[in-house]
Amino acid sequence: MKVAKLGFAIIAGVAAAAAVTLSMTNPGRDAYGIYAADRLNEQLEDSLCRQVPVFLDSLCASVLNDQESWLQEVIAAQTTRRNFVLFSIYKTDLEAEAALQRILPANLSIDVDGLPIYHVESVGIFNRFFTYQVEQVEPK
Repeated sequence: MKVAKLGFAIIAGVAAAAAVTLSMTNPGRDAYGIYAADRLNEQLEDSLCRQVPVFLDSLCASVLNDQESWLQEVIAAQTTRRNFVLFSIYKTDLEAEAALQRILPANLSIDVDGLPIYHVESVGIFNRFFTYQVEQVEPK
């Protein structure tokens, strides 16, 4: 009987320590914004900067890096977080149309209908993010 109680106490202690560790390492919205902007920047660099002439390659990367804080704002505005205390689920519906409208002057009329929407889901745990779903959604 004493062995069973001791075993239960050890298991309960380990579970409590794991729960405390998980809750303390559940990353917040700001960290997700940095993570998502970095990933998006990498994707844009891979897809866009490869299409420019070689002598403009470093300029392209530099321009994208200069826009990282703006990307964080756009992502934050289009992301929902479900905080489960031990971990968080982040869902982003990244609409290029909404992003462009934020940076283009109001008097500039550009037809941005039909631009893709990307749905991204990630889990935040242990101060890290793991993206488990990325899909292109048809525009509304």
